[in-house]
Amino acid sequence: MLTFKDIICFLKKNPIPALVLTVEGCFGIAGLNDAFLKEIRKVESELIGKSIFDVIPDQEMDGGQSLLQSIRTLLHQVVETLREQELSVLKSNINERGNCNAASEYWKYCACPILNDKGEVTCIVLYMENISGRNCNCSETRNLEVEKELVKSNERFKLATRASSDAIWDYDRINNIVYLGEGFLNMFGYGQIISKVNRDWMTNNIHPDDVERVVKTILEALFNPQTELWNDEYRYRKACGEYAIVTNSAVIVRNENGEPYRMIGAMKDITLRKEEEHHLKLLESVVTNTKDAVIITSTEIIEETGAKIVYINKAFLEITGFAPEDVLGKSTKILTGPETNFDEIAKIKTAMRKGESCNIKSLFYKKNGETYWGSLAIAPVTDSSGEIKNYIAINRDITDIINYIKEIEDQNKRLREISWTQSHLVRGPLSRILGLVNLMASDKEQTANEELLPLLQKSAIDLDDVIKEIIRKTQEFNKPLN
Repeated sequence: MLTFKDIICFLKKNPIPALVLTVEGCFGIAGLNDAFLKEIRKVESELIGKSIFDVIPDQEMDGGQSLLQSIRTLLHQVVETLREQELSVLKSNINERGNCNAASEYWKYCACPILNDKGEVTCIVLYMENISGRNCNCSETRNLEVEKELVKSNERFKLATRASSDAIWDYDRINNIVYLGEGFLNMFGYGQIISKVNRDWMTNNIHPDDVERVVKTILEALFNPQTELWNDEYRYRKACGEYAIVTNSAVIVRNENGEPYRMIGAMKDITLRKEEEHHLKLLESVVTNTKDAVIITSTEIIEETGAKIVYINKAFLEITGFAPEDVLGKSTKILTGPETNFDEIAKIKTAMRKGESCNIKSLFYKKNGETYWGSLAIAPVTDSSGEIKNYIAINRDITDIINYIKEIEDQNKRLREISWTQSHLVRGPLSRILGLVNLMASDKEQTANEELLPLLQKSAIDLDDVIKEIIRKTQEFNKPLN
C-alpha cells in the first residue's frame, strides 16, 4: 500500500500543481509539489498542516459561485463515492490570498481518492491545472471555449434549481453521472455534500416494490426514438430512511441519430397530497354511505336565514324527496315551512356569523310538503390557513324518536288522569262500605244486619266494578308503543 511519502515523491516532479490532503478535519495539507508552490508563490513550510481552505483564497467565480464551497463539495463527493471527481473549468485566482488585483484564470480541479486495503479513503490527491495560458491549437481552443460555455451552462442549471422547489436532476448518460440540484438535496434531506452521483445511487433509493417498474419505463422511454417525455409516480427514500411519494417528469435529449445522451427531470414530493386524497376518499365514503342527510353550503347567507347549498348526498335525496336540481345553488330555506321553529334556525345564522358549530332540532319539510323532525348539526370547514370556506351540516331524521317520546308523554298524561279519576270513583263505594261496617259494629243486638248486609254487598260490587275498570284501562296502556 502506498504511503504519504510514496505519493508525495511521485507527485514532486509532476508539472501539474497537486496537493495531498488528509480526510480528517478540514482537509489539511500533508504534502505538495513544486508546481503548486510555484503557482501559490509560497514555501512548503508555510503550507504543511494547514487546511486547504486557509491557503486558497475564497472568491466569487463566474455565475456568483463560491470557489471554496465548490472545492469543499468536490472533496466530500470523493469521500462519499470513493471515486475520482472533477470540477468543470472554473474562472478563479489561487495565486495570492486576499489580492483582489490578481488576474483571474481558468483552472480545472480533479480530486482522486487513495484507498487502503479496507477500501477506506486515507487521503485525497487534488490536481489543479491552469489551462488559461497553455498554447492551444484550433481544436484545443474550441474545446476550451466549449468548457467555458459548459461552466456557464452549469451555473445556469444551479441558479435554476435554486429558483425551484422541485428536485431537479440532470442525467449524463454517456458518463453515467446524475447532477442534483439544491431542491433535490433539500427535499430528500441529503445535505449539500451530495450534488453529483451515478445512476445506481438514484435507482437504489427507489422503493423495492417500485424499482423494477420504474426502471423498465425509463428504459422503454430512452430506447424509443419517438419518446421525448417520461413521467412516473413512485416512492423514493429520503436521507432519514422514510419514503416520500413523488412524481418524476423528464425530457429526453437525443443526438442526430435519435440516441439518448441526456435526461433532465424534476421530482415533486406529493406525499401530503396523497395523504389528503386518501383522507378525502375516506370522508367521501362516509358521506356517501351514511343514512344521514349531508349538506355542504357556502359561507354566504342568502334569503335571510338560508345558506347556498353546494353539495348534497344520496341520503338527503331519499329523506327529503328532492332532486339535485331542486336544491343545488338554492337556499337551505327550501327545507323550512310554517311549522319550522325559526328561533332554532336563527341559532344557525348566528353560529355561521361567528364561525362556530351549532346543533338544533326542528320540523323540516320534504318536497311533497310532509314534515319530519330533524336534528341538524353544522360545523365550519376551513382551509390550511384556517379560513372558513364552507359549512357542513348533518341532518338526521328523528321523527320516530320524537313520536315515541310523544307517545310516552301522552301515555303518562292519561295514566295521571286515570289515577285521579279512578281514585274518586273508588272512594265512593269504599266510604259506604266503611260506614256500613261501623253501623253493624255498633249494633250489639244486630237487629239491623238484615237491612245493612244488602247495602254492604251492593257497595262491595260497586267497588269491584271500579277496580275492574281500572284494570281494563291500565291494560290498554300495556300495549307496545309504535
